[in-house]
Amino acid sequence: MKKFIGFMSKVNEIELSMSDAFTNYLEEIYFPGAEEVLDHDTVDFEFATFLNTYAK
Repeated sequence: MKKFIGFMSKVNEIELSMSDAFTNYLEEIYFPGAEEVLDHDTVDFEFATFLNTYAK
C-alpha cells in the first residue's frame, strides 16, 4: 500500500497524462519497460485496476 501512496504523491506533484501515469504505475508494480513486455490480458487487467483505484 505504501508503494501506491508514494506513486500517487508523485502523480500529484507532477502533472502527468493518464498514459504516463499508467506507465509509471506499471513500472512501480512490475519493472521498467513492463508495458511493452507483459501480455495484453495482464496490461488490460492492470489498466482496469488503475482506473478503478485512481480515476475517481
